[in-house]
Amino acid sequence: MLAIGDIRMILLKRGVRYALRVKDNQSASRTRFTHLRWYPIDEDWKITARSVPAPEHSRFVFETNVGEQEITDSPGYAVFERAGKTYKLQAARETDGSLWFVFRDGTSGRTTHGGARQLVAAAPRGDVVVLDFNRATNLPCAYIPFATCPLVPPQNRLSLPITAGELKYEPGSDRSLPESGPK
Repeated sequence: MLAIGDIRMILLKRGVRYALRVKDNQSASRTRFTHLRWYPIDEDWKITARSVPAPEHSRFVFETNVGEQEITDSPGYAVFERAGKTYKLQAARETDGSLWFVFRDGTSGRTTHGGARQLVAAAPRGDVVVLDFNRATNLPCAYIPFATCPLVPPQNRLSLPITAGELKYEPGSDRSLPESGPK
C-alpha cells in the first residue's frame, strides 16, 4: 500500500491479473455516505442448521464480477428447514475455521442487494451450525462499482425470502424499511 495524503493505493491480485485499487477518503461517495439500513432483528432468522460435511479436499469455485475464478476449500453444507421446505447453502472455510456463505434469496434485487449477500457463521459444533441471518451483509460491490465480488454459485441461490440482515444500499435514504418491503 502507498498512501499520499487522503489517497491510498493498494496492489491486488485477482486470479492471474493484477490491479491497483485507489481509495480517496474525500471522494463524493465517501463524504456523502450516511448510513446502512437493516431489517429489524428477528430471532426467527437465527436458525440452527445441520452441518453436512463435504468429501475431504472439496473445493468451492466462485466466479467473480471481473471474470476471474476464486477457488477455496469447502467443508460442506448447512441444511435447514423453513416453512416445511429444506434449503442448503454451501460454505467456504475461513482461515479461523468459521464458515463463509455467499447467497441470493427471494429478497435479492427487491429489498436487498441484487448481486449477493454474505454471512459468516462460527465453525460447526458437531453436526450443528448456527446461521444468524440478522448478520447477513452486503458485499463491497453493493457500494462501489470497482470492487471485486464473488458471483453467487447456483447451489446458493434460494427462492426463500430471507427478511433479515442488511438491506439494499440507497444513498441518502433514511428509511428503515422500504415501503414495498416485507411486512
